[in-house]
Amino acid sequence: MKKRYYLLLLLVISVVNFSCSHSTAYIPEPVPESFDDDGIAMEPTTSAVLRVIPTEVYQEIDGFGCAFAEWSHRIYTNTKRLEVVEALFSENGLGLNIFRGEAFPHYGKDDGTYDFGLNAHFNRSATDPYLINGFWGDTALRVRLGQMWLVNEITSNPDKYKVDKFLFSTWSPPGYMKTSGKPDGGSILPEKKKEFANYLAEFVKGYEEKFNFEVYAISPTNEPNTGFGSWSVCSWTPESLANFIVDDLRPALTAQGLKTNIVLGEHSWWAAGNKYVDNAIAANPEVAKVSQIAAGHGYFTSDAAIVPYQGAVDAGLKVWNTEFSNTSTKDVGWVKDALTWATTFERYLEAGNVNGLVWWAGARPALNNEPLIYLEEAIPSTDFELTPRYHALGHFSKFIKAGSHRVGIEASQLSTKSEEGEEEVEIFPSELSYTAYVNNENNTFTIVAINRLNGPIETLVEIEGEEIENMRIYSSTVGTRWMHKKVNPSLTGARSLMIPAEGIVTITGKIR
Repeated sequence: MKKRYYLLLLLVISVVNFSCSHSTAYIPEPVPESFDDDGIAMEPTTSAVLRVIPTEVYQEIDGFGCAFAEWSHRIYTNTKRLEVVEALFSENGLGLNIFRGEAFPHYGKDDGTYDFGLNAHFNRSATDPYLINGFWGDTALRVRLGQMWLVNEITSNPDKYKVDKFLFSTWSPPGYMKTSGKPDGGSILPEKKKEFANYLAEFVKGYEEKFNFEVYAISPTNEPNTGFGSWSVCSWTPESLANFIVDDLRPALTAQGLKTNIVLGEHSWWAAGNKYVDNAIAANPEVAKVSQIAAGHGYFTSDAAIVPYQGAVDAGLKVWNTEFSNTSTKDVGWVKDALTWATTFERYLEAGNVNGLVWWAGARPALNNEPLIYLEEAIPSTDFELTPRYHALGHFSKFIKAGSHRVGIEASQLSTKSEEGEEEVEIFPSELSYTAYVNNENNTFTIVAINRLNGPIETLVEIEGEEIENMRIYSSTVGTRWMHKKVNPSLTGARSLMIPAEGIVTITGKIR
């Protein structure tokens, strides 16, 4: 999103009161014991059922991710940066599989040429004097070096990190290609469109050759509705963006032998972004044939306002939310942070039918709620803090693997007798919500349930027409994080669990 500028005071207070470090949060090591069924549980005392309907199939899940982009320089100067990367992208952490970086405008030179600087010495220690001295005098260079370090670290360790999709978004073309003459403000000059398309294609080609990987997608714009700001921006109308993608960008990628996916959209606001994409397709229908992903951002969007991008889906595009967070004052209370965001993740997956979810800042210093992981303000910094929203996202990202499909899930109604002998019908309270996913490749299922009540809820779990084996649950509450437990069947084959008060539960298992 936007690059924030800090008051000089923040540089002074750095580590003094940096409490609640990463060491206070519970992240389990890989579970050594088997989750195979190995016993008989007591018969459940409830008849309430969460029932997965695997034949009711919705969108395919492409994955979950986070961005670094214009904050890449801050993880670069953190002495525990490897731990932070592992907390985001390894199986022990969130297991994120989407990395969002930036095709920076700063490769452009004053003479109207550009150089991606891929031969620069980026593999420096976090305490390297070159990075620390005069840090604020040339952050653009350090941002580019930080991104290169991140990409190199992730691509060089495919067994450790689970990233299979690298997306690079473009905040702005180089200044000399724009009406404003600089990265902030303005729009692209018509006579520079083909040069800008070649710029992006050469960026993708250069990164792929340098780091020996494939760039999954390129987005020619970030928030095209924003024409001003203290960060890099560039205005695009829906028609101008669609025409650029069709006439310039796709041909430039093809000329370089690249099959890189193209992202259409990335409007700041989700519902307005839906209309933006619809208008782009209407202006030039060919854009839906040469692009693969329609995207929007989720700023200032209430959960009730999360809508599907149906026009994009009908045109054959996947739909991603490529950036969202909260810029209000820092608040890491469990209910306010974890339960609120868990509900939002659920709404994008269920009501928005998105294929991919990408949080804004993976890790950065902040006095607001933008990052998943807070880094110290000091330069270099030496610690980090995992947030409740980090653990809430893990209930989805750790267990819903790319290639899974969201499927139907229902709560059965309970028939009981009142004191007068009349039949009453009860269902789960509205404070309990849930979504379900099935991975046909390995015959597994995942349910994520969120209990916003201040009391526990007991339920059975069933899969319509199928049997379950090797079921387990992972629970998080105000005092626990991803606590795991095996759920054996009873003599009648029933499996039940307790969803804790103000808790998030992920239920996984095999379909037999």
